[in-house]
Amino acid sequence: MREARYSEGRRLLCRLRDWSGTIVEPGTLIAEMNAAAIARLILSKTLDEVAPDMPQLMRSVQSKATPTIGDFIAYLSFTEAIFKIRMKRLHRRLNTALDSILEERSHLISRLPADQLRDDFLQVLLSAKTDDSEESTLTPADIKAIMSDLFLAGIDTSASTLEWAMAELIRKKECLLKLQKELDEAHKGKSDYLTDEDVKDLPYLYNVVKEVLRLHPVVPLLVPRISSTETTVEGYFLPSGTIAFVNVWAIARDPKIWDHPEDFCPERFETSTRDMKGQDYELLPFGSGRRMCLGIRLGMSMVTVTLANLIRLFDWEPALDKGVESIDMGEANGIGSAMEHPLKCTPHIRKEFVNAFLT
Repeated sequence: MREARYSEGRRLLCRLRDWSGTIVEPGTLIAEMNAAAIARLILSKTLDEVAPDMPQLMRSVQSKATPTIGDFIAYLSFTEAIFKIRMKRLHRRLNTALDSILEERSHLISRLPADQLRDDFLQVLLSAKTDDSEESTLTPADIKAIMSDLFLAGIDTSASTLEWAMAELIRKKECLLKLQKELDEAHKGKSDYLTDEDVKDLPYLYNVVKEVLRLHPVVPLLVPRISSTETTVEGYFLPSGTIAFVNVWAIARDPKIWDHPEDFCPERFETSTRDMKGQDYELLPFGSGRRMCLGIRLGMSMVTVTLANLIRLFDWEPALDKGVESIDMGEANGIGSAMEHPLKCTPHIRKEFVNAFLT
């Protein structure tokens, strides 16, 4: 996965170099980069060859999968008729894309020598045993569900976080310049693509990412929990089996916990020991405990490495003449916290990197 990420990251930087001085949508480009990396992991090829619509479909699922009134008041579910029609239409498009991936790979598997099958991701799934029987109990529908989870978790989560990071940094130029300075000083004279090893000791970079995830957690309401025993919390009796949602968005903006909670201020973490590993309940973008997000390490790696390269190689400006005021920081409806309107901005390749490894 690491080499696929780095390769697709370099390809993204090449595209941005070629488009230097023009308006781009970084969120869309990053989602395409993530999709290509995951596809190379699963299929050993990019989605352009089998399912070019997958990045856009995954972003649509993320934005359109919203709670409805029928989820809370059953007898009003009839009001969701139009919403259900749209979601079924989206599901059919997604199912068609997954079918094309599965059919293409199954055809390839049928022509592979037996000694090569052990390295194929889908063949491993097809031959997986979910019980003590000799035959696999995984169906094509199961495999499509696994692929859908991989694409959904890997494409839009980090893309959305990076889009918010770019928006916040462009709006607050002093933070962007401070991060750029840290990157320049840490890797003076280095023109190669920055990797995980290169970014692991950059405190301000991690402070920026923590502040972005504080203000814009990937999932504002964590996956629901169910109480195993009856209990009382703040005077409220909760019987066993109560469904609870943890509102990490509200916690991270609570003025009783955070100074100036609505402001983007990475410097707040320079004097704070709060981290995102699930031990500090004031900051829980990845959850906590046994149900904590399994992809925290991969997600942080994808965000920090990509952000470091984007900020180090390019200067960024708002797309419109109105300056930073033209950036709409509204949040879209959905299970995630994507931007309501995609960020549009203009990259300018920094002169010291014009003839670097991108050529």
